[in-house]
Amino acid sequence: LFADILQGEIVVDYGSRGRRTYRKGDAFVEAFEWPHHARNGGKGNVVILTVYAGAEGVQNSIPLE
Repeated sequence: LFADILQGEIVVDYGSRGRRTYRKGDAFVEAFEWPHHARNGGKGNVVILTVYAGAEGVQNSIPLE
């Protein structure tokens, strides 16, 4: 997943690798094969442009249980 923050901010928790805040204008590549989760870090809405790259029949993400 490639992401570009168009509005607002998110905080991504990478566990033992720390946390990172991404704000409007930031772009990043999602962590691959490393557990992580994100949340809205601000008070307003977050708008993210995302582009997924992968293979047909392969799940893009695995929900945290």
